Order: sequence, then structure tokens, then C-alpha cells
Amino acid sequence: LLKKQVAEEPENGFAWFNLAQVLRPRLLDDLDKYAPEFTEAARKALACTSADNVRQRNTHLMALDQLAWVSFYRGEYAQAREWVNRALEIKPDYLDPLMLAGHIHSKQQEYEEAIRAYQRYLDAQRAFAANPQVDTPMLYHPDSRATALFGMGLAAEMDQDSATAREYYSK
Repeated sequence: LLKKQVAEEPENGFAWFNLAQVLRPRLLDDLDKYAPEFTEAARKALACTSADNVRQRNTHLMALDQLAWVSFYRGEYAQAREWVNRALEIKPDYLDPLMLAGHIHSKQQEYEEAIRAYQRYLDAQRAFAANPQVDTPMLYHPDSRATALFGMGLAAEMDQDSATAREYYSK
């Protein structure tokens, strides 16, 4: 139905975003098979929306996040970082790209940067939990504190700082 909708309404960014969302779980089954179609849908969602348009802002942000994650899954860390940065320029407290920034730094063995990125996630998540926003994109990581702390512990461990790693793991 979504393929029919985007064929009939090729400028409907929300429909393109939804098509990518439907494909997202399939990326874990067969990344090479589904990533091209997923990426095309997310890119079209991005092209058909604007962060400056209040009605399109969240769809635009979520398309940036979709592109960041698929780039990460494909091992395209520089590209993933670019998408993350674009999303965070628009919404500095957007939880999903903040989490992904930590993962990217860890994969690139930038452990101190990974810990800082995970800490930014934790700070933003704490603020979000205290005051949930009405104007927010759909989130995959609204409360992934354990994932962030584990990532911090892993980064400290990989950086040969076992005492700090134990502190993060115990939290």
C-alpha cells in the first residue's frame, strides 16, 4: 500500500518515511538486499520535507536518523556521522542520533569521544524523562540509559581503563 501511495503521491515525504520504516526491520535480516530500497525511501522523505516547516520537521528529522542508522549498519561511519550531525544541528537533544554518535565513535575506536557522546545522550535523556516533549520525533531510544552506560563501559574497557569501565558497568 505504501508503494502504491508513493507512486501516486511522489512528493509525500511522510509516505516515503513510512515506507522506509516498514523496511527498517528487514535491514537486520538482509542488509544488502533491503538497504538500497530503504535508503532511497529515506532520501526521498528527506528531500520532500523541511526542518523549517513545523508540520514536516519531525519527518525530516526521522529521515535523517534513518539514513544515519543504515549508514552505520553498512559500516559507512563517516556518512553516518554526517547524518547524525545534520540531525543534531536541527535538534541538539534528539536522543536517537545522540545514541548513534556513541556507537559510531566506539566502532572507530574513538573511546573518549564515545564516552562523551553517550554522556550527552544520558543528559538529554534525563531532561526528556523529566519533561517529555510534545514536539518530538518518534524515538527508538527514549530510555536506553543501560545501553549508553554499557557503551561507556565498553569504550573505557577498550581504552584500557578498567576501573572506569567497572564504574560504568555497575551503574
